[in-house]
Amino acid sequence: MDNEPAEFEAEWRSIIVKYNLESNEWFNYMFSIRKKWISAYFRDLFLGGIMRTTSRSESENGFFYNFTNPHVTLVELFMRFESAMDSQKHRQEKLNYDSKHSLPQIKTPLPLERHASKVYTHTIFYMFQRELTISCFYCGIIGTTKEHDTESVVVKDFARSKNYIVLFNAQNDVITGSCKFFERLCILCRHSLCVLNSRYIKELPRSYVLGRWTKDAQQKPIFGMDDNLLEECRQVNSKKKLLCEIWSEIYNCVALSERNEEDLVNLAGILKGFSKTVLERNSSGTQLTKVQEMEIFVGPSATSYLNILNPKQSSNKGTGSNTACDGVTTLANPQFRPFGCSCWL
Repeated sequence: MDNEPAEFEAEWRSIIVKYNLESNEWFNYMFSIRKKWISAYFRDLFLGGIMRTTSRSESENGFFYNFTNPHVTLVELFMRFESAMDSQKHRQEKLNYDSKHSLPQIKTPLPLERHASKVYTHTIFYMFQRELTISCFYCGIIGTTKEHDTESVVVKDFARSKNYIVLFNAQNDVITGSCKFFERLCILCRHSLCVLNSRYIKELPRSYVLGRWTKDAQQKPIFGMDDNLLEECRQVNSKKKLLCEIWSEIYNCVALSERNEEDLVNLAGILKGFSKTVLERNSSGTQLTKVQEMEIFVGPSATSYLNILNPKQSSNKGTGSNTACDGVTTLANPQFRPFGCSCWL
């Protein structure tokens, strides 16, 4: 993904020649629009880790496929969609709890890695850790030039057998790598980390730690929203918020009690007692019908008078000899009289 346009074109031509595809129309067309789908031509654009591959949409399709099928009704589809969203929120709360109350495994004694483990979520940290580890074992500085306050550092990447240029300004902590890795995924590349380690930098520059990858990302306003608007959004569904808080507390209690068997027994007893109380209370009440349960889910109650009926079945093929005619349309618009209709002016 870090190839230059000239490198891509050279590799493309070698493949075309190797497999005798010079006259293939489809390959020629794809090469003519290469600036629209080859990342080498828009490496300078800041993508922010959003535009990657179709794997995200495919994973979402696979996730929702477990909750629905082509034979469910519209109401069932909506209910299953709500269940799917609740499942995602439950998983997100668990991941948030793990990120905030535990530290990932650290492989190096570098201060940069310790700092990243405190600010990044576990998933992003392991991506950062991979770049940091490669920078330690496969990257080295082979040359440095300085102009004013900016250093131009040549970093040799032995894993890729290529040289990369890293521009570093120690006055304002601005660092830019020629591989454009940060512009794509918003994580500093191995070449930039090599330069930071050589300069004994102990913490990642704040401008290169994006809030969306941090542990407290949900606590910060996004997209320019003010605090009042965010508070209104939080109050839209207090029940969902309460459920998230309950799940968080459950995970917290389990984590605090897992080292003491007596605490686990007490926690299990409390949960079982509460579950028994709720079941007894529900069984003593009146049993709701399917219509009443649907009214509670949808909101308004079902009306006794229906003025919306199913449309009449019609056929759009054949001679039209069996086509129904109500007379009104025929009288008002004789030119629309069906073939074989017995209604006449």
